[in-house]
Amino acid sequence: MGYYIISINQIGLCLLPEFATTTPRFCASPRTTSPTPMALYQKKIAIVLDPLSARRLVESMFAYLKPDRLVWLIDAHRPVPEIIEQLKVWRPDGIVVRVKPDLHRALMEMGKPIVISGGNRAEHLVSSVGSDNEKVGAEAARHLMSLGLRSFGFLGMNAPFAPQRQRGFIETLHQAGFEAVEFNDPSVGWHHYMEMPHTPHAGLARWLADLPKPAGVFAAHDPLGWHLAHMCLHSRISVPEEIAIVGANNDELVCKLSRPPLSSIALPWQRTGAETALEIDRLVDAMEAGDTEGMQGRLIRLPPEGVVIRQSTDMLAIENPILRRAIAYIKAHASEPITVSDVVNQLPVSRRKLEIDFIRHLNRTPKEEIMRVRIERAKIMLAETDLPISMVAERCGFNYADRFAACFRQAVGMSPLAFRKSMRARDAEPARHAPQLSPHPPETIPSQK
Repeated sequence: MGYYIISINQIGLCLLPEFATTTPRFCASPRTTSPTPMALYQKKIAIVLDPLSARRLVESMFAYLKPDRLVWLIDAHRPVPEIIEQLKVWRPDGIVVRVKPDLHRALMEMGKPIVISGGNRAEHLVSSVGSDNEKVGAEAARHLMSLGLRSFGFLGMNAPFAPQRQRGFIETLHQAGFEAVEFNDPSVGWHHYMEMPHTPHAGLARWLADLPKPAGVFAAHDPLGWHLAHMCLHSRISVPEEIAIVGANNDELVCKLSRPPLSSIALPWQRTGAETALEIDRLVDAMEAGDTEGMQGRLIRLPPEGVVIRQSTDMLAIENPILRRAIAYIKAHASEPITVSDVVNQLPVSRRKLEIDFIRHLNRTPKEEIMRVRIERAKIMLAETDLPISMVAERCGFNYADRFAACFRQAVGMSPLAFRKSMRARDAEPARHAPQLSPHPPETIPSQK
């Protein structure tokens, strides 16, 4: 079934499959056997999202919506006339909808408060909440420049967010004195998120071959970065040594399927859901109160949450061939109990010469580089797996868990266990702290009256 009625109250959530033409007389909470009369739910909110957007946003929306809201989920992939007809039957007091222009026009004729997820409209009874895509592009540019690269590319697609990410990327490079070679693949859309063309666009293959290397490329979203990494693999272009790739969204499934795993700009999905809930509540309440000023929509933009570094950008663009070989060896063998002597044995230089070159180019010693690589890998394992601390230590090249814990604390400022708990707490933050949000406010642009 494509429709769901969900009640939100102080006790918990209720999820009942219902067709739009059927309205239940009561909805029982999963944490109590007593039914909650429908009369207690004062307002109805329709959420029209595709399944991917719903998984990203709805959980934190539920944490922030007022407890007297009755929520109905509709798959945004359904035909627009069908969605409109069912909404007319159910008569919601407010609507949350994904970016879908033909649907927006029809919804606005209903005269109900609307929040567009990822949109760019802000007018009477219409707000938009989403990531600041220009800042996403800027974050990607800064990350690639930090690798020491001097050649850059942008790989775009047919999607509303792509030009904004492109603009932020290009402008940030320009400010630092760099240019980027751009290519927008017309064969790639965004409605079918993970679907890529079986045969790559001929222009894309030429663009990739002609791109001065080593280069850093920002792909407009993670599936496009995955697609680019696949093309590099079949073209025998080394990633990240020749082409470093960073995507956006930090979709863990896509990033880990990529070969090599894809670095990505993390977007604030949980906070986007929270801000969306607060904004639809605000508009619904303003309409009920006849507050004309309060019914003016807003454009709310949330900054990205940094770069999640994986193997696709795990490199430094260094001209010195000895240093490149040393760093490559360290990355390949950091999970083993190697020492600086092991690194030196692979190179035609003395230990003293290697240490001088490391300090000159990287401002750290070979020993510090080995430790840095190990600690970064440990942080990823602690955040993304439930492996015991002893096993994390072993997989990061430490013979003893106590030694690992001491080195980790020195580098990070907390124990491995405390770091893991802090990562889990961050992921659960919206549900635990509703309705308060992060002290860093989003950029809010009021509508033009």
